Amino acid sequence: MLRPTPLGPPGRLRTRLTIALIAVVCGLSLASAPVATAGPTPTVGSTATVGSTPMRFGLAYGNELLWKTDAGLAASLETAKSLGADWIRVDLPWADIQPLDSTQADWWRFDRVVAAANARHLKIIAVLAYTPAWARPAGCKSQSCAPADVREYGRFVRKAVARYAKQGVHTWEVWNEPNSAIFWLPAPDPHAYAVMLKIATHIIRIEDPSGTILFGGLAAERTSRPDMISHLDFLAAVTATGATADVDVISFHPYTFPALASENGSWWTSWQTIHGRGAAQNRSIDSVLATRGLSKPIWITEYGAPTGGPGTASSGDLSNVLRGTDHTTEQLQARLAGDAVQTSFTDSSIQAFVWYSERDRGWSQTDTENHFGLLRPDGTLKPSFVTLRDAAAAARGQRSRT
Repeated sequence: MLRPTPLGPPGRLRTRLTIALIAVVCGLSLASAPVATAGPTPTVGSTATVGSTPMRFGLAYGNELLWKTDAGLAASLETAKSLGADWIRVDLPWADIQPLDSTQADWWRFDRVVAAANARHLKIIAVLAYTPAWARPAGCKSQSCAPADVREYGRFVRKAVARYAKQGVHTWEVWNEPNSAIFWLPAPDPHAYAVMLKIATHIIRIEDPSGTILFGGLAAERTSRPDMISHLDFLAAVTATGATADVDVISFHPYTFPALASENGSWWTSWQTIHGRGAAQNRSIDSVLATRGLSKPIWITEYGAPTGGPGTASSGDLSNVLRGTDHTTEQLQARLAGDAVQTSFTDSSIQAFVWYSERDRGWSQTDTENHFGLLRPDGTLKPSFVTLRDAAAAARGQRSRT
């Protein structure tokens, strides 16, 4: 049997979308946005209120680990350990586990990942996602298509959770970026996702009563139907159905590059939509949940920046975004890493920070997706590895002392 093409980690194209979100939220044009000037990496230990909740620090791999050799898998997980991570986020891909039909399952690849992670005391965020060909609507050619019958997805979730809860996996993310047409085809549908979420949540509560359930990681997007629904609009629509009430965590992917997560100008990045800021920003994840009487912790299950691509590299100057900037310098990636850790660890409502990703996929500059890694393709470290490792260690110590 031919190996199914792994879906792998999400496609990004984040720079223009993130800056577009800034303009939409603020009602500003990019031409009027101030320049983000480079500054020092934030010093750990700020005056922000820090909660005593232990912080989860991890590394996201998408669907890459399942297809590595034993040596490659070991090396990738050793990267996480060297980084100081205690969590990894990996796809538990329905399309690869049951590629032929609902009666057959190839669990051994994920078994191997779980065993290797357990041996290194790494906890897993398992992303339950992606539809095999036999379960897709007629004519659909992508794993990102929503299942034709969500009950089939539920049957997969039941089998997966029953199997891996016994092996120590207790954290379940229901799909990935369902508000984006990259991962939910033919177009994002909050009501369809709400049905999926309700079914999955019900099953997980039965099979793993102590498990933690994450709302599928929301892409930081602006509404551009039919392809994209903003994370706030999507969350609001799903929450209105009641489906959000039973999940434990809101998972969010607030890519901000080339801006820093902590930047707080007259414009907005996606990070600022977590809490909003006074009357000027009257809508946020917090406020959307509050309209239904809810309050949920936030897990940042993806954050990062590419250091290569077909355009030009930004060193942190927002004014050049419209002149072909689609990635960052390695130095700016390091600053983004240190700043995002500090910004996360000093916010008591954020309980996890997961960097995307471990290693660049290759040297080709045709696609920014190749270059989100902390390591270059040859395994050498980018400056961001050391910055992220040291910032997380220092911030974790600060949080535990508070």
